[in-house]
Amino acid sequence: MRLVLIALFLSCIDFAMAADPAAPTQLARVYRFNMEWGCYEGGSLQGRDRANLEATCGCFVAELDRTLSVDEWTRAAQASVKQDEKGESEIMGPHFKQASETCQQNAGTPAATAKLPELTGTWRWARRGSQCEEAFEYRADGTARVVSGKEVTKSTYKVEDTTETRARYKLSMSITDDNNEVDCAGSVEDATGASIESYIFVSDTAGAMVACRGPTGQDCIGPLFRMSE
Repeated sequence: MRLVLIALFLSCIDFAMAADPAAPTQLARVYRFNMEWGCYEGGSLQGRDRANLEATCGCFVAELDRTLSVDEWTRAAQASVKQDEKGESEIMGPHFKQASETCQQNAGTPAATAKLPELTGTWRWARRGSQCEEAFEYRADGTARVVSGKEVTKSTYKVEDTTETRARYKLSMSITDDNNEVDCAGSVEDATGASIESYIFVSDTAGAMVACRGPTGQDCIGPLFRMSE
């Protein structure tokens, strides 16, 4: 398996971990999620199809989970935040090598079918700086409720595959109701009737996702973490 890695990966880490220091376990969780996302994004740029990405990247992060302790994930994450590439490489290098060798065979053995991500549940994200929290509740009936600061909106939504990108899926939302309160961006606006499109990457194993304005590029928010029931 040919790895993406450091340049793309660090650019992903930048937006997700530049806030005030998080608890060690949360820091490790974000770092691990970005590792998985970086694998998918890099493979997509190389032209790999989605099923192949799921086979190779799924194997890769599973191997890292198997061999890395929480302490190692955390120390690698802390080194990344400090831009200590040497320290990060000393921790992650041997694990990268082992995971790459173990998963090499999967590069030519794609998964049978790539499946649409399942969003049902509540996902939370805190804005950098203000730490204003947003909660996205997606229901199995195709409706959603979003709380951003004091604003509450109701929507319908759908997730679709797209040929524009192999790493992200298209999420379309149509807002049906808005309580016209102040949101986390400090805006008061009636968004009723508005349609919003974003491109999402979802990790079932990490219970996290990012939402991006376009099919490629780094204009994204996240990670949003799925809350346990």
